[in-house]
Amino acid sequence: MIKQKKQIMIIGAGGSLGNSICDLLDKKNYNVIAVDNDENSVSCLCKIYSISEDKIFIEDVRNFNKLKVIIEYYDIDIVVNCAALKHVMWCESNMRHAIEVNILANLELMNYLSKNDKKFIYVSSDKAINPKNVYALTKQFTDYIVQHYKFKLVRGVNFINSNGSVLDMWNRQRICEKPFTVVKDNKCNRYFISLFEMAAIVKKAIDDDKDIVEYMPSVIYKIYIKDLFNAYLAMYNICDYEVKEIILPKNEKLTEDLNFNPEVIELKDIKEIINLLRK
Repeated sequence: MIKQKKQIMIIGAGGSLGNSICDLLDKKNYNVIAVDNDENSVSCLCKIYSISEDKIFIEDVRNFNKLKVIIEYYDIDIVVNCAALKHVMWCESNMRHAIEVNILANLELMNYLSKNDKKFIYVSSDKAINPKNVYALTKQFTDYIVQHYKFKLVRGVNFINSNGSVLDMWNRQRICEKPFTVVKDNKCNRYFISLFEMAAIVKKAIDDDKDIVEYMPSVIYKIYIKDLFNAYLAMYNICDYEVKEIILPKNEKLTEDLNFNPEVIELKDIKEIINLLRK
């Protein structure tokens, strides 16, 4: 019997990017099976994105045996992994955990999928290029594994308004009336893309039957953190505030390296940055 819809498993579906991918696929010809280890995050999937409860699983990416059962039960065609331990500082102090989540869980999953003629899409990071910390090393190592199995890799940069991002942290500090933590070095900058734009790249990788290994943004935005903070203040009309300057750790770069050649749009104008934040 020919399947009417592709069966897609999204691991890390409760995260910012996972939500955006589910939203895109929910409107198309797919059956989405969502996996995440956070019960609060997955609640949004059925209440906002209309994924039925029987297709949502609260499970850790490291529990391969449970993932295997789900894949076989739903006859999954493509597995998309958005899950990762992503904070640089926590990967440094929890190296074993970072290796288990970011490398070993992916390795075991890819080995199984390869043997069973299933497809796999891995969401990576610009930090994996010329790695300078444990997080970046784990992402780079898994990049190599993806290439070995000839699976697909989606190269990401920072996602605007994602959970755990600097913007998310500033929101929490604003709500709690705490000092804003801002990197002291004015040269520190990051590359950004909207969650919708990143989700669209992942969807392209899902739709595409071509033997393309790596999918990358064609346009990214370069923003200095000091300009991003000024735009954030302006967007919320914040005039009375306290700043706690923090020093960029030695294992983080002022500017990330890229192994692809997108159009890089440098935003310095406050209004232009605010427009991007509202995307």
